[in-house]
Amino acid sequence: MGYKEKYLTHDNISSWNSFIGRVFEKLIYYILKTYISGISKEAQFQNLCVFSESELEGNDYLFKKLSIKYGEQAILPDTDMAIVDCNFSNQWLSEIVAIISCKTSSRERIAQACYWKLKLVASENYKTCAFFSGNF
Repeated sequence: MGYKEKYLTHDNISSWNSFIGRVFEKLIYYILKTYISGISKEAQFQNLCVFSESELEGNDYLFKKLSIKYGEQAILPDTDMAIVDCNFSNQWLSEIVAIISCKTSSRERIAQACYWKLKLVASENYKTCAFFSGNF
């Protein structure tokens, strides 16, 4: 009996999908963190940083930079990670370079990626930002 079968005997399929989604996110985060630490030796990439969703939520300035105005409300896009060109002397001058959304199901990816792409393109905050949504 494989790991999936053992896990499923204790919980239902949605828990398995949630587990796989979290593992996938952590894998992508580790790959990006490792890659960016490697290229940060070059001058033009030295201020790049990768932030996970929890790191973004705990950072007021990034939270505000990521927010999209929707009428009177400010909403956050579907953001699992962000790559930021950090300005360490004045964090408000930092730029969101990329927003990464990790999905493991086609249904989630299609609906959410299309919605957020439209919202991001319409927002002033994201004129120079790339949005990536991977389905693996």
